[in-house]
Amino acid sequence: MKQQILLKPIISEKTLKLALRRQYTFRVRLDANKKEIGQIIKKLYKVDPIDVKILNAKPVLKRRRRFTGKTSNIKKAIVFIKQGQKIPGYGLEEEKKDKKDSKNIKKNKE
Repeated sequence: MKQQILLKPIISEKTLKLALRRQYTFRVRLDANKKEIGQIIKKLYKVDPIDVKILNAKPVLKRRRRFTGKTSNIKKAIVFIKQGQKIPGYGLEEEKKDKKDSKNIKKNKE
């Protein structure tokens, strides 16, 4: 088995919206495939992946004054899981807590 297929979860506003619809986004190794990713998700998080979509982001040329360079190419995996299941620690619990806190702050101001 390869060293580590899942490198880290990608957490942004867009991916948190997807996670509410049971679609979780991860950065994965460049040589990983859909079957391996599905097996690792099932083993690590104990959820049943329905489907895995893969995105390859090509490097982008960047320039700072006279220096040029490239960003690294990355591979993302969007994992769809069965209804009623969640991946713990993905950041959804914190978002719900923040919404409650913002409601309390608005009430206190009034």
